[in-house]
Amino acid sequence: MYAVVADEIPYLTPSFGLLSLLSDASFYKFISDQASGDQQSIQSVIMVSVLPEDKTVVIISGTNKGIGLGLLHKYAALPDHIVIGTVLGQADEIECIIGTGSSIIRVEMDVTDVEGPKRAIKELQSRYGITKLDIAISNAAILTSQAMARIEDIDPQAFEDHWRVNVKGNLLFFQACRPLLRAGSKFVFISSGAGVLDRVPDRQNVCYGITKIGATYLARYAHFEHPELIIFPLWPGWVRTDMGKLTAKHLGLDDGTVTVSVDESAAGLQNVINNATRETHSGYVWNYDGTPGKW
Repeated sequence: MYAVVADEIPYLTPSFGLLSLLSDASFYKFISDQASGDQQSIQSVIMVSVLPEDKTVVIISGTNKGIGLGLLHKYAALPDHIVIGTVLGQADEIECIIGTGSSIIRVEMDVTDVEGPKRAIKELQSRYGITKLDIAISNAAILTSQAMARIEDIDPQAFEDHWRVNVKGNLLFFQACRPLLRAGSKFVFISSGAGVLDRVPDRQNVCYGITKIGATYLARYAHFEHPELIIFPLWPGWVRTDMGKLTAKHLGLDDGTVTVSVDESAAGLQNVINNATRETHSGYVWNYDGTPGKW
């Protein structure tokens, strides 16, 4: 551990949206992972005043945008949290409120790469000293226009693409996180009401719905295999994200039909996760508003 103060870091500019984080930076460690000429571009900044063991460590997959980014904002605002957001490719710079003693790490992860999640976890261990995960949220998913078709018209490649990300990706992320999950840790699969089996189909989303059934199935089985953990699938609602708007467009509706904002969904998801126990939530389907879901 060593001391760094704001005036010792001349390459930090307001454009990074980070100066507000430096007011109590007397004993923070700053890690920059990219240099370009005389300027350093900060992609990952971790501010550690105590060891990660004394923090609540949260990892969220798929935080480039949408619900994942919303969750990152919510958890980063809490005190004494290390919030890890996985991103696909180059992530946009973000500005958010950081709670006292909290920090954000952004790490690249491609869930379509069999080794991608494990590689990301190894980087977190070796580079940032992460030794545990208190909360892991498997959020990364896709829904494309090619998937929204009648069964006889579904493009097999689109079907495979959705399965690779939305089911296999969940499996790979769980497998990668598992060694860092301790007794009482929480692993949440972000699922969807689109995967409810007893509903009358009201939209052509077989590619997406069947993968969310798969995510729910993984959560259910993981719950029984790991009695020391809290594991459950969680629905975010019909949210005003790119995917939510795409569904509305497919149904011939305008964006205003999608009533749940990212902020509302993320706040609800966080509340359910924070209140979840093995006895009350694990192994069951839950809605972002705290109501039980269905299989």
